Amino acid sequence: MQSKFLNDVSLVREAINNDRLIVFAGAGVSKDSGIPLWGELIDEVKKYLNESTYESDALKIAQMLYNEKGEKEYNEILKKLIYKSFQRYNELHEVIFDLKPQHIITTNYDNCFEEVINVKGLPYSIVSKDIDLPYAKFKNLLIKYHGDFENHNIVFKEDDYLNFNKDHTLKEIFVKSLFSNKIILFIGYRVADVNLKILIKDIQYILKKHHQRAYLLNHNEEISESEIKYYENLGVNIIKLDKQSIIEKDNTNLSPTGKKVYSLIKYISTEFNINLYRNSITNIITDKILVNELYKSLNRFYYFRRLPKYIISNLYPINKNTNWESNGKFSGQYLITENNQLYDFLEKYEGCNDERYDKETLDNINYCITRLIASGFNYLVLNVNRKQMTTKNIDLTSKLKFDDSCDCINCSLDDYDFSSTLNKMNVYEITNQTTLWDDLVYSYGQYRVCDYYKSYISFKQIEIKANQLKVMEVSFLAKYNMKRLEIALMQNLFFNKYENKELRSILEESQKIDLEEELTRVKYFVDDEVYSFLKEIKDGIFIQKLCNDIDQEVVNISENLKKIEKGGFRSDNSVENLYTKTATLYAFLNDNFILGNGFSLIEYSFKKSLNTFIIAYYIGTLELDRDQRIFGLSHLKQFNSLLLTILIEKAEWKELHREIQERKLINIKIGEDSIIDIFNWILNFLKSPVGQYNNFSKNFSKNNIFNSYALKNKNFRNKQTRIFENICLIIAYFNFNSEQVTELFRNINIFIKYQDVNYLLKDSNIKYIVKNKYKIIDSEVLIEMLNILTENNIYNDEYLMINDALKQKKIKYTNDNFNVEYFDFYDRESTFVQFYNTLNKETKIKLKEKLKSYLQNNNNIEFYFFALQEKILTDKKTKEVYKSEIKEYLEQNNQNNSFKKNCVDFYILQYYFLVNTGIISKIDIDEEAIVEVRYKFLNSPQTFDIEKLNINWLKMFNWDIFLLNYAMCDTIFKKLESYLTENFDKELSEIYFKMLKHRNSIKIMKVGSEIGSNKN
Repeated sequence: MQSKFLNDVSLVREAINNDRLIVFAGAGVSKDSGIPLWGELIDEVKKYLNESTYESDALKIAQMLYNEKGEKEYNEILKKLIYKSFQRYNELHEVIFDLKPQHIITTNYDNCFEEVINVKGLPYSIVSKDIDLPYAKFKNLLIKYHGDFENHNIVFKEDDYLNFNKDHTLKEIFVKSLFSNKIILFIGYRVADVNLKILIKDIQYILKKHHQRAYLLNHNEEISESEIKYYENLGVNIIKLDKQSIIEKDNTNLSPTGKKVYSLIKYISTEFNINLYRNSITNIITDKILVNELYKSLNRFYYFRRLPKYIISNLYPINKNTNWESNGKFSGQYLITENNQLYDFLEKYEGCNDERYDKETLDNINYCITRLIASGFNYLVLNVNRKQMTTKNIDLTSKLKFDDSCDCINCSLDDYDFSSTLNKMNVYEITNQTTLWDDLVYSYGQYRVCDYYKSYISFKQIEIKANQLKVMEVSFLAKYNMKRLEIALMQNLFFNKYENKELRSILEESQKIDLEEELTRVKYFVDDEVYSFLKEIKDGIFIQKLCNDIDQEVVNISENLKKIEKGGFRSDNSVENLYTKTATLYAFLNDNFILGNGFSLIEYSFKKSLNTFIIAYYIGTLELDRDQRIFGLSHLKQFNSLLLTILIEKAEWKELHREIQERKLINIKIGEDSIIDIFNWILNFLKSPVGQYNNFSKNFSKNNIFNSYALKNKNFRNKQTRIFENICLIIAYFNFNSEQVTELFRNINIFIKYQDVNYLLKDSNIKYIVKNKYKIIDSEVLIEMLNILTENNIYNDEYLMINDALKQKKIKYTNDNFNVEYFDFYDRESTFVQFYNTLNKETKIKLKEKLKSYLQNNNNIEFYFFALQEKILTDKKTKEVYKSEIKEYLEQNNQNNSFKKNCVDFYILQYYFLVNTGIISKIDIDEEAIVEVRYKFLNSPQTFDIEKLNINWLKMFNWDIFLLNYAMCDTIFKKLESYLTENFDKELSEIYFKMLKHRNSIKIMKVGSEIGSNKN
């Protein structure tokens, strides 16, 4: 018996130390103040009835008095009976405050507790009616659960109990919510007390078995074991007075019963040494109770899967009775506990197959470990004292049972399976039968697929449902997200499938939401720790700090690179810190269903961190000197699945690509344990537009739901485009093998082929995949892409690049389906030739005709040049038109003197190129009319006055065909040779050796020709 007594007392004392104790004070507390007990009061009431009665139902007797006397006389009789022998508050009222209860809840009608509060100046607010709750000044409350005479709201008769939930709604909800996560201590109640039984039965009905165990102080040594067992089944432990442990106090004015209760309270509050007790008796708290304590503590945050580490580390029973600073109980992935029993238990725990525990206990243990790991703690360390920790630690991941069987909307989105996601969301409906968890997953999923209207409406449904269920933390989260959707809803006014009237209505509603007011409303329905977390969400301090930390590490890594490039070194944890902060920010938002739309800083932080991870990886590729190798450098060795997930969703691809190109990175490493996941996720995404396979047509059908979203919802379409472009960069620049790249490219073809819109084909990052990986992509897959582009009449850079790749792979490709009508010559001066060369003979003729038509309406000199150079157009008329255009161009520029001395006019170079290659003849133009001397030289290098030749002109006119001409002119060659004898110029030296090579080739040809003539 003594061991049970001490165990119960220790748990109550721990609740005191952790500010988790709630005291329920019954009639017995006021007995020594002259206030009658419940039974005594009922006996007196009977005397006031018009007729004697044998009725034993106390509530019915009180109702009979009310019915007979009416409200005024009824209240007067009760007040007279209750205060007939009243003196003042007694020592029990005072000593209860020594227990430091968070709240005192009393079913008594007297004002004894109020008097103690006033006399001693204690920080407790009085709550007698519902309206008192929102305006409570202090954190600690005295709640008059059954009202008082001053407020005319006493609960005594049958109707009062029947209408209690209507007349005292806020008080009832608040008090009953305390049973879910606080330790309740009943004082002044008999085991047969009507009030006690009604309250406990109500709590059991609401919370089933998920409420904290309560305790009842009992002074009666004669209570039977069957009665004790009865209350244990109700969740109430009876604490019987143990004479071996307690010395009864005689220095009070209380009755013998009062003295016993007083002595017991005094023992719990001041005399019981919990540390001595823990050190002397081990395993008093069974493993199951310990697990239950941890489970209850964490399960308060059921709807929030990623808690800040400082919150986790301060939770009971991980750390208890401690004065540590909030940031001193963890270090990185290590959670530090001072609870020996918790550490010993988890150290011995053998995982999900531990045969010592039942299924419920195993499930609860796994839940707790999962929550700790989800919040970033992979290890548990035992603290011996404030200065010393054990060298041992527990690897929590080794104790965890991983469950990858979940197939919810959230998991489908995490796997980038948009096809499955949209199908699930299309049939989901929030009802009374669905769980709040699934409802949150659905609403957050709507946000993730950018259907902001539906997301708002569903969060609104959740708020109403959560209010009805009294799950107020979910109610606040829903309201918070409705407010955060304001910005997205404003964007939707410009383009969306919904009517502007509907959008404006919910936008106005969103703008009116006052989160401070919402938080105040929730305050009295959740415990302090949950409230603090909700306040953290509202204020955004944790998010802001993460963003600030990311900024600092971005600066640190950039500074590190500068030092390294100058030959210095700096070894720190900046890369590891950046990873931790970025991962925490991402998980904090996603795992807690928190919308980040209200914080543009968030998206900016993600983009900066991703660009910096590229720098951190680049640092690892640098060649190091001896000192740098010895001390090592902080760098990123490889990308894992989490980083690539964030990259896919958050990266601004142009910035990221610029960073990759600047660092000249290729085949960036992906961790071996991540590459399969990334490969499968990309495949899932690329297969999203695809429906079922048709056995008759031997082809896939389109996914109508996906394509409908893409067509109607521009936000969704933009997100798909961003993901697609980022995926293309990953395939192009990260280290997938040949089979993987080919398979991914094949599925890119499928992704494009089964879209109802070709917005992805206009100008995509597919070209970078082709540029970097064409050697390891199967040719048939590249050809399939060309066919898809042709089917969509898209002739862009990707088309040309794939053609060029096939040439490099020595694969001949002719496009027999090229649609000339859709080919646009605009801005294709230098590339239309490449398109022309992929066509069959018949299509080439059609393109020639279209080109001629285009040139008739557009005197584009450059088009003429390329058409003539590649001999696409060879007719005399075209040549004459071109020469006429050049002549006009030359004369016009001469008159305006618009030639710049340090620049070369490209059109003129092109013209003389065609002249020197013999494609066209020289135009009939007076050389004296050429104002610019350089072009006189270019027009007639053989006859140009050598004294006027500026040797640096050769740099401007350095095409091979020109150099061949100069090489045949001795005066030009000798002047260049003479200049280089006196002056070193790298560029002119290269020109000289090219000319020399041409001269030698000409000599060899002449010698060969003379030998041939002599033989003849």
